[in-house]
Amino acid sequence: MASNLRLPCWSFLLLAYLTLVCLVPTAQASAATKKAADEADKHIQFLKHEEVEAAIQKDVWFLLFGANWCPYTQRFTPKWLKVQEEVIKQNLPQRGLHMAKIECSTGQHRSSSPFCTGTHQIEGFPTVMMYVDGKLRGEYPEDDEVEPLLRYMALTLQEYEQKKAKLAAPPLSPVPATPPTKQAPQAIQPSKQVPQPVAPPKQAPQPIAPQKQTVEQKQTIQPQPQPEAPTAAVPPAGKTSTTGIWIFGGVATVVVGAVLVRRRRRSTNRETIYRPIDF
Repeated sequence: MASNLRLPCWSFLLLAYLTLVCLVPTAQASAATKKAADEADKHIQFLKHEEVEAAIQKDVWFLLFGANWCPYTQRFTPKWLKVQEEVIKQNLPQRGLHMAKIECSTGQHRSSSPFCTGTHQIEGFPTVMMYVDGKLRGEYPEDDEVEPLLRYMALTLQEYEQKKAKLAAPPLSPVPATPPTKQAPQAIQPSKQVPQPVAPPKQAPQPIAPQKQTVEQKQTIQPQPQPEAPTAAVPPAGKTSTTGIWIFGGVATVVVGAVLVRRRRRSTNRETIYRPIDF
C-alpha cells in the first residue's frame, strides 16, 4: 500500500514548474501595481491623522482610507488620482468640495492604525467616507471607478449648495398682531335724502286674448251705406227753437205781406174796372 502512494520524480518537477509559471506573472503584476500606486501617491493630497478633524469641519470632504501594503488600495490609488485631477479641473474645491487620502498603515507588516479602525471605524481597505461640515454622512456606496465616483461627488455638492442657500436666506420675521382699538360708539344721524320721483314700472305688453262671442253678440255684417251729398249745417241743439221762430216769423210776414199786396192790387183793379168814366 505504501509503494502505491509514491510519485515518480518527474511529477515533482512538473509541479514546481507550474508553480513558477503561475507565481512569476502574479508577482510581476503585483510589483507593477505597487509601482503605479507609489507613483500616484506622489501627486495625491494627503491629510495627517492630527489634521483630519480640523479640516473636515467645513464644506464637503471625501476621505480615502487605505494602506500601502493592501493590493486593493494599490489598484484604486491611480483612479483616485484621476478623480482628484478632474475635481481640480472643474474648480469644485472653490465651491466647497474637497478630497484627501489617509494612510492607515503603521509601517509594520499588514498592520493598521487605531485612528482608522477605531476612531473612524474603518473595517476594510480601501474605504471612501463622506463628511459634511464635520459630520459623517456615510460610506461611498457605488463602484470604485472614476465616473461613478465623480457623479456621486457632484450630486452631493449640489445638495449641499441648495441646503446652504436655503439657510443663508433671511427668515421671514412674523408680523406682531396689533390689538384692536376700542372706538366710542357714534350716534347714527338720519341722513336727509331727497325724495326722487318713482318712475312707474314698465309693464311688458300682454298679448290680447281673442274674446269669445256668444250667439247673441254675433251680428250679421250689414253693408255700409254710401256717402250722401253734403247737407246744410244743422245749428246746435240749444239755438234751434229761437232760430226757427225767427225764420217762421219772417216767412209768415212775407206771406202775409204778399197776400195783402195781392189783395190790394185786386181791389185796385176792381176799382179801375168799375170806376165810372168821367167825360
